[in-house]
Amino acid sequence: MNLEELSKQFRRLPGVGPRTAEKMAYYWLTLEDEEAEQFVHTLENFRHEVGLCVRCHNLAVGSDLCEICNDNRREKSIVIVETPQDVENIEQAGIYHGYYHVLNGLISPRRGITPDQLFISDLKERIMNEGIKQIIIATSFTLEGDITADYLTKQLHGLGVPIYRLGAGLPVGGELNYADKATLKAAFMTKHEVGEEE
Repeated sequence: MNLEELSKQFRRLPGVGPRTAEKMAYYWLTLEDEEAEQFVHTLENFRHEVGLCVRCHNLAVGSDLCEICNDNRREKSIVIVETPQDVENIEQAGIYHGYYHVLNGLISPRRGITPDQLFISDLKERIMNEGIKQIIIATSFTLEGDITADYLTKQLHGLGVPIYRLGAGLPVGGELNYADKATLKAAFMTKHEVGEEE
């Protein structure tokens, strides 16, 4: 394996361009053997110990359920998000104390991503079986986020549970994982109810 091959692997990481990947590859070469082994060991352990929660599809460490799903003191509401990173952002903001459902992406006709490729099929069952009192759709304010929110609203309408979409604070075209605490707080405070009639 040469330096270019190593750089190519680093370029697969989100947000890493060619120059950054090259710097990472050079840095990797400067590590002492013990440091490099520890890094590889950490990556391997992460791959083996971290999986997806069988209930909400968030990250779960060494268990079938994530810490949030294991906490029975939480409010009976569900926020629907795109990624586990969105869960982390909302948790850090400290503005919400219910449960989550991670879709693992957004519906995107342009990219050929259909609803059956996301974690949507078990959502309705969760809402009915867990006594959920409120649903909040927290997809990004992008074309794909709007398509996904509309689809979810239609699928979940009629369950007798109010459905909300995050409100002001998140800009059009904005993604949840880039929002700061103040923006997320504003979005939760101004959420609005959505329904099939919209």
